[in-house]
Amino acid sequence: MGRLLLVLVLVAGLGAAGLALGGVFDQPPDAFCPDSHDNAEVKASSLLDGEVAPMSATGPRPTKVFDVYDRDSRVEGADPNPPEDGKMYDVTYELEQKAWQAKNQVQVVVCQYRHGIGEGEGKQCTGYNNQQTIPVLAATYTYKVYEAATKTLLTTFTVPGSLEDTLCPKVITYEAGDQPHLAASPDHAELANRLRPYVEPAQ
Repeated sequence: MGRLLLVLVLVAGLGAAGLALGGVFDQPPDAFCPDSHDNAEVKASSLLDGEVAPMSATGPRPTKVFDVYDRDSRVEGADPNPPEDGKMYDVTYELEQKAWQAKNQVQVVVCQYRHGIGEGEGKQCTGYNNQQTIPVLAATYTYKVYEAATKTLLTTFTVPGSLEDTLCPKVITYEAGDQPHLAASPDHAELANRLRPYVEPAQ
């Protein structure tokens, strides 16, 4: 018997936002990021091979950010075909500093890992068509920053999730009987502050 999926739609606002996650693990991976935040082993090869360049003495150094997937059933329970843990997604577009975003040759690679979901204060998303509220759970993000050309680890740091930076989606799909949840987005201002010494070093 198939599962019944329900869709929540925000009453106010137009359009729909979502992230499509495929169930096929492509080879080679998009980047050389380790599979998890507590793993130090980088990939031997990736789609970045041939697209990297030595780090320049001055910035901004062209940078790419990759989110490394780690399934949590509380926030991805509705996905009928979840990707494998360790699957990478290019989220460079989330960098607020557009001048940092690599267009061609990459000098700095940033690996993003979400964990610690629910360990802290959250908030509620409201305004959906059946009066349901969606809890937004606290989250922590660990970042590993690498020199792209050599895969040398430059630094590791954590950034808290930001409830202010977390936007309530227009549409949420979930399985009947489940309580859907969201995870807080990373604090983008704090992320930029921590990345700046490596992407845009002082003269």
